[in-house]
Amino acid sequence: MMEVLIMLALFDLVSSDVPARRPVVLLTDCGSSIDDQWALTHLALAPEVELKGIVTTHAPQNAGSEITAESARQVLSQLPQTVTRPPVIPGSSHPLGGTIVPANDEMGADFLLKQSKPFGTNHRLIVALIGPATDLALALQRDPTVADRITVIAMAFDKWPEGGDPWNVKLDVEAWRLLLQSATPLVVGDDAVCRRHLSLSSKSAHELFKTNKDKASNQLIHDLDHRLSTESIDTFPIWDEVVTAWVLGLTLVETHTRPRLRTDRTFDQEGSEGHLDWITKIDEAKLWDHLRNRFAVRGDAP
Repeated sequence: MMEVLIMLALFDLVSSDVPARRPVVLLTDCGSSIDDQWALTHLALAPEVELKGIVTTHAPQNAGSEITAESARQVLSQLPQTVTRPPVIPGSSHPLGGTIVPANDEMGADFLLKQSKPFGTNHRLIVALIGPATDLALALQRDPTVADRITVIAMAFDKWPEGGDPWNVKLDVEAWRLLLQSATPLVVGDDAVCRRHLSLSSKSAHELFKTNKDKASNQLIHDLDHRLSTESIDTFPIWDEVVTAWVLGLTLVETHTRPRLRTDRTFDQEGSEGHLDWITKIDEAKLWDHLRNRFAVRGDAP
């Protein structure tokens, strides 16, 4: 087991092997919970990130990709006018299965494959996965060589080494089985590490933005306060910000043998092949400072 500190200083990306801006495509079921909106906002504001596009997918309660796409567009509309709006592409509205995939469900996979074309093993496109893996799996089915051009950072699973998942993986188990069986470089941030490091209270969220409030930050606070009030809880994990933390180099990871995935979403370590990285720690102080500073730099609401 090897613990690795990802040494990408936030404003000192000087290595010739690391691009000045990290190219990212976000795969999200935006609107199904509040944490997608936090991650989307943060990635869109981060100067270290080139957010090349957002692929939306199916969500619980039969929400199709057009609905989650509209949620993503609404998040982007809250950002200052100086922020570049990446394209929003509705992806699959159905998990992988035995039926023929409708043509319009291939739009997300098409976009992902097109965006990956200029990249290779020495300079990979980052695919930030904070929803079902359907569109990524469709892309891998159509062109397995995409695994040579991308790295996937995913919020998924309960914990290591058991696995388990009540949300993102559950919504398309077959897609995750395909991803784990592929050669795609994979980093996972699980529920356990997110709860330890990324849980916010109303007080901490208001403190985060107290001097830099605008439409976007007000919406993030409103969504969190509503969730805390509705569920009568004191804190809520902003799970999907784990992908932002990894992109910004604010995580520690352990390298493990890549497991197989059972139908109940637990891990089978027998006959495992390959490796994956598992996030064990997040520097949440630097992550939240980075988000706070993005609003300070961007200024008031449009």
